[in-house]
Amino acid sequence: DEYNVIPHSIGSTTLDDRVFLLLPSSVSLNSVAVDFYTMWDEKLATYICDFEKDPEYTIKGKTFSVVQSDLQFVFIDVKPEALNKVNESHREGHEQKEKASVTVKASFEDGLKGQIKPRGSATWNLYGKLPYNLKLDAPKDMFGLGPDKKWNLLANASDKTLLKNEEFFKLGRELGLDYTPKIKNVNLFINSDYAGVYAITTKVDKGKNRVNIGYNDFLINLDAPNYETQIEYNCHFWVNDDPEYQPYVDLVYPDKNSVNPAIKRKVQTKVQNLIDTIECGSNADFSTVMDMESFAKYYWVQEISMNADGLFRSTYMYYKNKDKKWNNLFKFNIIF
Repeated sequence: DEYNVIPHSIGSTTLDDRVFLLLPSSVSLNSVAVDFYTMWDEKLATYICDFEKDPEYTIKGKTFSVVQSDLQFVFIDVKPEALNKVNESHREGHEQKEKASVTVKASFEDGLKGQIKPRGSATWNLYGKLPYNLKLDAPKDMFGLGPDKKWNLLANASDKTLLKNEEFFKLGRELGLDYTPKIKNVNLFINSDYAGVYAITTKVDKGKNRVNIGYNDFLINLDAPNYETQIEYNCHFWVNDDPEYQPYVDLVYPDKNSVNPAIKRKVQTKVQNLIDTIECGSNADFSTVMDMESFAKYYWVQEISMNADGLFRSTYMYYKNKDKKWNNLFKFNIIF
């Protein structure tokens, strides 16, 4: 019936001569169309299979079977040549992140227009399963996570359980750690090819449904700079092999389109005060610059998760002028 029709082609995963078709658990299996194409994308034939009657079909020397999933499905359509540029960018010698226009279909809704680009550093360069940033042309509530334009597609390539981010996000929320990202595991298809189980998450950014801070407040990302909004600071404890390395933060909000030199100087003063207080050691009153409750919650989530990336990379903090203190935010994408 009309509710069991998938308005999008479904790619397959092939292992030797076995082909597995991944379908939603709600789809009826008594009338599954299997199309065959030439290498020039010319359609050869269509076979209608009743997988409820027979769990396997042998067609053209290959064995076809179905795997059903309770996870939601997300389809991304992008020109192959544009996707190749994205996938080859942001690697050693190619610091620029390429973008590509995409059409996104989630839960079989009408196509949403947007752009896709690389996300992460270690997770982008160490694994074949690539994570992405997704920016829609208009805000959209994806799977009840709240409407917004910006989303993360985490590959979780280092996590064979595919559950660690989900479980530690849950822990962050139970601890009451502010603005812990929301997450939903989905089956991702790119150009009808199955890319695997991905986690779509909210992005750490200023917004009504994200980090809800005021006009005069700041949001920074420690040691993950956007070179157009980087703010340098001085310290003595920073561990880095390069003696000429200058530590800096990325000013996430205000962003590069609205930041001005006066604001950057003000943020630099606040960051430097934080670093100077830390370096005072036992003589420092850390509570004068940091919200200690958020710091304790952040510390324990990182400690319990044994997140190797939480110590020195992509640590998000926000500063509220009315409180005159920094607050820690959940470090998303647990690295093990």
